[in-house]
Amino acid sequence: MKALLAAAEKFGTPLYVYEEERLAAALAWWKRALPGFAAHYALKANANPALLALIRREGFCADAVSPLEVEAALRAGFLPKAITFTAHAPSSEDLAAVHASGVEITVDSLQAIERLARVAPGARVGLRVNLGIGAGHHGHVVTGGRGVKFGIPREEVADAITLVSSKGLELAGLHQHIGSGILDPKPFIDGAEALLEVAAPLARSLAFLDFGGGFGIPYRPEETALDLMALGEELGKRVNAWRGEHGGKAVMRMQPGRVLVASSGSLLTRVIEVKRSDGATFVATDTGAHHLVRPMLYGAWHAIENVSRPQAPQVQVTVTGQLCESGDVLAAERMLPLPLAGDLLAIRDAGAYGFSMASTYNLRARPAEVLLGDRGAELIRPRESPESLLG
Repeated sequence: MKALLAAAEKFGTPLYVYEEERLAAALAWWKRALPGFAAHYALKANANPALLALIRREGFCADAVSPLEVEAALRAGFLPKAITFTAHAPSSEDLAAVHASGVEITVDSLQAIERLARVAPGARVGLRVNLGIGAGHHGHVVTGGRGVKFGIPREEVADAITLVSSKGLELAGLHQHIGSGILDPKPFIDGAEALLEVAAPLARSLAFLDFGGGFGIPYRPEETALDLMALGEELGKRVNAWRGEHGGKAVMRMQPGRVLVASSGSLLTRVIEVKRSDGATFVATDTGAHHLVRPMLYGAWHAIENVSRPQAPQVQVTVTGQLCESGDVLAAERMLPLPLAGDLLAIRDAGAYGFSMASTYNLRARPAEVLLGDRGAELIRPRESPESLLG
């Protein structure tokens, strides 16, 4: 708590703070649980250069979904061969730029195969498939199954493979992603079994099979953490049996994002005022949905702590932001130690899809970012200036 108070005093609020020790623990946990899978960290969760450098030094690869994410990974020191590109509906310009950088490309439609063949003749390509299995913590993050925009439907996979060959491309592997924020191991097992089944006839020619990401964390106190060790053991058994039956040397990949960085990050904010209206108590802060959109977009729940006065009496409050939006609510009817104007609040588990989804709505600057490590609090991204917003 003292470190958070000191960081807020030094750098101001709102402020994203990442704890290096927590990040290191999550990276080590992943490597212990899934040693047989190449881990491509999903930059969309958090692409801060300092965090990317830490993740790279721990032996992780990278997964990007835009050309600028590819560039961010390259600047953080990832080699092109350690980066995958798995965007949805990439333009011809996107594909040409990523191919020129030497990064492997995975596409998820027959049209994208044709675009890639035009701009990068002879390229290696992966295919993202939708095998009818989807899951996620909210409907907006389910990326497999019926009614989603992602992936080549199972009934079109054979046509896609034929098209790759006819266009002079080389099929490198198959990929799927079923959703995000998943705590139940069953969807991962079901998805893996489906992918292994589809890949079996190609086993000896594929360079990789990518089982995607979506590994969740328990945001709410009553939620149970995903047993990553047990999941790794179950997936390992299935992969080993598949290899024994079908052979081949395909590298098995995963794309962890949230599960690595979420718990390391907190969004620090100051209470501006406390307003009572119609029996409700509203705690207005100097942040909001423009800095952490997950509560408004997904109804997401984040623990909130009163860092300044943790022993204050517990009261029911609704924590809001500064935006001119009625939906700008960070926590509704939550029991907290009574906040007063000037108190520092910490919104926890905000290291994933926090800053990366932040905006400048209402012309309010995005927060600064700080890394807490052995050297104390280090600024790793400055707060946006008024000039950058108005220029």
